[in-house]
Amino acid sequence: MAQPQAPSVANEPVGWIMVALASVITGMGFGALVSVTVFLEPLEADFGWLRTNTSFAYMGGNIMAGLGGIFAGWLSDRHTTAPVILMGAISLGASFVLLALMQTLNEFYLIYWFALGGFGISAFLVPLINSIAFWFNKNRGLAISVTMAGQTGGAAVIPYFSTLLMKTYSWRETYLILALASWAILIPLCFLWRDPPGLAALKAQVRAHSESRRGQPTVINPNLLVAVLSLAILGCCVNMTIPLVHLVPLVRTYRFDPQQSAGALSVLVVASVFGRIFFGKVMDKIGGTRTLLITSGMQTLSIFWFTQTGDLTMLYGLAAIFGLGYAGVLPCYPVIINGLVPAHLTGRSVGIVFFMGYLAMGLGGWIGGILFDVTGNYVTTYAMGVVSGVFNLAIILWLHLHVNRRQAHIATLQAA
Repeated sequence: MAQPQAPSVANEPVGWIMVALASVITGMGFGALVSVTVFLEPLEADFGWLRTNTSFAYMGGNIMAGLGGIFAGWLSDRHTTAPVILMGAISLGASFVLLALMQTLNEFYLIYWFALGGFGISAFLVPLINSIAFWFNKNRGLAISVTMAGQTGGAAVIPYFSTLLMKTYSWRETYLILALASWAILIPLCFLWRDPPGLAALKAQVRAHSESRRGQPTVINPNLLVAVLSLAILGCCVNMTIPLVHLVPLVRTYRFDPQQSAGALSVLVVASVFGRIFFGKVMDKIGGTRTLLITSGMQTLSIFWFTQTGDLTMLYGLAAIFGLGYAGVLPCYPVIINGLVPAHLTGRSVGIVFFMGYLAMGLGGWIGGILFDVTGNYVTTYAMGVVSGVFNLAIILWLHLHVNRRQAHIATLQAA
């Protein structure tokens, strides 16, 4: 059963303008988080840190971004979105300044965990996705996917841009340039942001309607759905974060230069931009769980082969295939939630599920670094990605079958 019926506040022509704004904002945020992949070598060279150390900072940034996203989602259920994302924009630029000035590993951890993740990136994705979902009816899956295509576009542009900057500037100067760029781009966009008119009234109406239906049969309890999706996202995000963090270093082990190695990551995320648009339309046709089974299956089947070839063309081809599958995974979760959770609980629900995703992405990157330090290669790291992907597929298959059974049962009760 979908969420309780209520008047729509959708306005798709205006909604597409908001999608464009959200794409840039989320792209800058996620690109900042994954930019650590091109700073690994200069930081290790200057400070003598291990890959485990730098991967641990990435893990912390993911965890705090996800934890802060729960609070940001809670705020978006009750208030407007613009002040939340403005706080994130200011914090993101400040975190780059602090990174440029850091001197110790503990400072690196504190900045990545709290300034960048906890106060910066956490303020973007969940509130924006929650708002975008209400701008659309017919094209909701596509709109969310396009928004998150901006996220992956940022993951392609910012690391590559950082690599180019570090050919001319030091890594400290590069961080300062990123700070100025993020403030110049993000702060004006925050002042342009609007939520759908009437959204607050819609949420109040759905809240009252949900109370009146307490005790009646539903497809799935919202709390159970959040728990199931939280487990599922652990598997797919451990899988997807391994290439995001460790593809560039893996390609470097094949003795390709830094720009060629960064190019493999760029191919992956550029392919994911197209994949998000394609699978967004697919999602509007076949639904979130079916699309998630397809896309998670693609990344699970392809990830291990990165360790089995040293040919640059093959590596770029695998990156494109993985990127197409990776692209369609995360947008499925808010679409599934929006279809099965009442409107006044969607922000909180997306925040909790995405927190588990951030946690998994952080753990995947960190454990991948540990396995590399222990084994001296990436075979075990990428094999871990296969196992985590199979775990995700098993849970989503169960959810898909359970929802179908419950929908059929409720339809029978209503027909009786």
